[in-house]
Amino acid sequence: MTNNLRFFNKKDFLTLSQIIEITGAKPHRNADLSTKIFDIKPLDVANSNEISFLNSGQYLEKFYNS
Repeated sequence: MTNNLRFFNKKDFLTLSQIIEITGAKPHRNADLSTKIFDIKPLDVANSNEISFLNSGQYLEKFYNS
């Protein structure tokens, strides 16, 4: 089964500033708001230009290692 790509409107990237504006998140005081984010990935595979999230304390080790 293949994904139907018409349901995905992927942009080239969003800046951290744009993501904060969309989500209402509060940035870390040292965050570079011009950082370009290209994708969302799980904590254990995300790199510096991808975003992830932490929704449970059981994943703290993966968070610290990402």
